[in-house]
Amino acid sequence: MNWNSVDNYSGGTVNVYIKLEDPDLNTNVGDQETINVTVASSTDETGTTVLLTETGADTDIFTGSATIYESGGSGDLEVSRGDSLIVSYNDASDDFGNAQIISADVLYGYTEISGITYTTSETWTKVLSPYLITGDVNINSGGVLTIESGVEVRFMPNTDKTVGGSDNTRSEIRVNNNGVLNAEGTIADSIKFTSQSSDPGNDDWYGIYTNESAQFNIAYSVISNARYGLHTQQLDNDNGGSSIKNSNISNVSTYGVYCYNFLVL
Repeated sequence: MNWNSVDNYSGGTVNVYIKLEDPDLNTNVGDQETINVTVASSTDETGTTVLLTETGADTDIFTGSATIYESGGSGDLEVSRGDSLIVSYNDASDDFGNAQIISADVLYGYTEISGITYTTSETWTKVLSPYLITGDVNINSGGVLTIESGVEVRFMPNTDKTVGGSDNTRSEIRVNNNGVLNAEGTIADSIKFTSQSSDPGNDDWYGIYTNESAQFNIAYSVISNARYGLHTQQLDNDNGGSSIKNSNISNVSTYGVYCYNFLVL
């Protein structure tokens, strides 16, 4: 069994493996003991009880598993794309002798995007939403990124695995060198660009950046919790122009739209 930690279960019916280490749970010397933990999801907040068994007498390490499933499947816990999975147990005595609930969480059903460069056409679809951005997304010459209505794009706060772009500590979507970004939602099904944090700030990710030869079409989109909503340089009118309209930008630390020599409609 591979007990390497994971940040995200990609989807479908899968087994979630749980490993817990706590010397305080080894109450009977020489015995192989057990402990109950609770696994819950955003879909099923009540959760299910999972029995963990000590790997051997007096090892202080307890392991077990639960099967998670989406609607229509079967298993121990129902989940939906974009859920958080939370494992918790009652620790009777912490390092200071106090009782407390210990928990850890992992993501389910995210499409992770990190450190990618598009030079051809690509579509982010609603069926694979939400998208978790952990590094810069670059749309270069020849690249066209189309984001379908209803897609959620969530940025891991204060994270940039590519260590590049305008801010090497925050992820961003960068439209460069004649690249094209089409993010056109509908009035009933908008596109969301936001932080993954459960307690988001107004500077968790950098924003959408476009240079002077890029093109973007943004409509019925919600952009929040970034440094900039949209940071654009002077545009080349020969590319057909760009627009942002019918969109909401909020909770940003600097400007909702920062641009020059450009008309915002």
